[in-house]
Amino acid sequence: MTPTLDDYDLRLCANCGTELGPFEKGPRCHDCANLRTRRPRRHR
Repeated sequence: MTPTLDDYDLRLCANCGTELGPFEKGPRCHDCANLRTRRPRRHR
């Protein structure tokens, strides 16, 4: 059986709008969550 869209709770990151995977907890993706805990990287 192939997984359908109903099998996943598709959410978007509250910060950048990236689709969150089923294993990513919280309102933000792991990239934005890392930015919040660590110092933000400087833009190039």
